[in-house]
Amino acid sequence: MSINIEKGIDVALDVASFFNFPLFIAKAAADFFTPLPARSQSHLSENIIMGIAKPVLGAFGIKIDKTDYSIFKYVGAWVDYLIKSWGMENAFSEKAAEFIVRLSAAGLNPHITSGYRSTEKQTDLYNRWLRGERGIYTPAKPGTSPHERTNWIGQPSARCMDITCNDYFKAATIAAQMGINYGYPADPVHFGDLKLT
Repeated sequence: MSINIEKGIDVALDVASFFNFPLFIAKAAADFFTPLPARSQSHLSENIIMGIAKPVLGAFGIKIDKTDYSIFKYVGAWVDYLIKSWGMENAFSEKAAEFIVRLSAAGLNPHITSGYRSTEKQTDLYNRWLRGERGIYTPAKPGTSPHERTNWIGQPSARCMDITCNDYFKAATIAAQMGINYGYPADPVHFGDLKLT
């Protein structure tokens, strides 16, 4: 059986995701190639992951099941969205993407309500909270929020996000398992980079 280059790249990206290869780098490389039709993408890579990688990693005590495989297939698609639409930092977007997919897989129906916020928006939110407006959890003072972070050239680079869902305790539990900071119970919608706590 011959394997064309697009299928080979698809397989390589799937394998890379299991070894924590930076997905945004892998995806950028893959964007140079024409993507396969959706119906062609999964079968070969799933057979390789489940048939070869699973027993090899199992020898080192690392377990992979089909749930993990399905989750990682969706993570890459979320990374670009979080960076472009929500102003997320590249590196944090990988963990954030996996977190959102895992919340969805757990039936928590996550919905992002905030990523990057300018200092002006943070100031407005803070002032509305000071006035006692309902539905606003305690925001950080303007100039101190990880929502306001930018990179060295001034582009949005947030290392946190606000997410509504139907079970904040369970979401916080999943966040803790992944090494993600959570605001539960005082600010249950807030999830972010643990290094910024």
